[in-house]
Amino acid sequence: MKKILDFCEISGSSVKRYDGKRKYIATGDVLDNKIISFEEVEYEHKPSRANQNVEIGDVIFAKMQNTKKVIIITKENVNNIYSTGFYVIKPKENVTSKFLFWLFNSKKFNYDKDKNCKGVTQKAINNEGLNKIEIKILPPMQEQLEIINKLDKVQQIIDKRKEQIEKLDKLIKSQFVEMFGDIKNSKWKKEKLEVLTEKITDGKHGGCQREENSGYYFIGATEIYNDKINYENSNQITKKDFEKDYARCDLQLNDFIIVNTGATIGKSAIVVDNRCNNTLLQKSVALIRTKKEKLLPIYLKYCYENDSSLYNKGQGCARINLLLSQIRDTDIPLPPIELQNKFAEFVKQIDKQKFELQKSLEEIQKLQESLMNKYFGG
Repeated sequence: MKKILDFCEISGSSVKRYDGKRKYIATGDVLDNKIISFEEVEYEHKPSRANQNVEIGDVIFAKMQNTKKVIIITKENVNNIYSTGFYVIKPKENVTSKFLFWLFNSKKFNYDKDKNCKGVTQKAINNEGLNKIEIKILPPMQEQLEIINKLDKVQQIIDKRKEQIEKLDKLIKSQFVEMFGDIKNSKWKKEKLEVLTEKITDGKHGGCQREENSGYYFIGATEIYNDKINYENSNQITKKDFEKDYARCDLQLNDFIIVNTGATIGKSAIVVDNRCNNTLLQKSVALIRTKKEKLLPIYLKYCYENDSSLYNKGQGCARINLLLSQIRDTDIPLPPIELQNKFAEFVKQIDKQKFELQKSLEEIQKLQESLMNKYFGG
């Protein structure tokens, strides 16, 4: 066995005074190992956590427990400022950056990372914990390159499937515009969401006590992506904490939910999973239950998809809050329910195609995980 820090080292340097603005990347700005957003900051007004410079070839990963976010530093992203919530790791001569990238994405590494995290409110790995993590063997360079090549090829197939799914998503948006026109300048009479809904609320303000395999879920912004609630890596909590707050935010099938704060604000889903009955939302997610005879959730979802001004309340910064009062006061064009139903039927047909692609994607992802377990341990 070899310790991780035998073949790489902790890197990164503090940010020195600079003129103008630089892009700041927080951990919340990374999704699926891609930088999806940023904040431009001046030196005098940057957040205290915006304090890491990096170099080309470094590999960064999120320190927090139950968080897998890994980025290779290239000439395209080297000039960003990175949050101190990332570890910055520099490979030594006997290992490549790409091998470290895949290692930090592996199930075993993330299990060991989570096991060695410390902290009271937000557990995270520190230097002592990182120094405890081991790998069964560091392959010679040629074998590393072969491993990288195989994993990269699988990733290319995964990316292709995701691209196909994305094209179907764009087709739905295009059909929405064809049927309903521009939301901002709609020909339909507008009504406020407050009168078109049975309930508008957000999730629990504050934390919950975790309990593995309890069957009660605590879902936040991190779990809302790909138009659904992703339960796979979500936190599970005690039954007591769930029951204490569920009545106020009683998630039900066919509810519309939307991320209302942070870097992924606007991400949304229609609830289709029966686990909703055991799900408590976090503050970062708002629940909107429509009056179905007037407003279909799927129509409302694509109103938000097609007009970001409905949720982007604020000036020049992605990390903002969409207040419940703002949601209630939102004007929504209201076409005839028959037309909304026609759109819902179109979405249903496209979703069948997406379902088949999603199944294929999941099979390829299982293959990827199997290969990573083989190469890095599982």
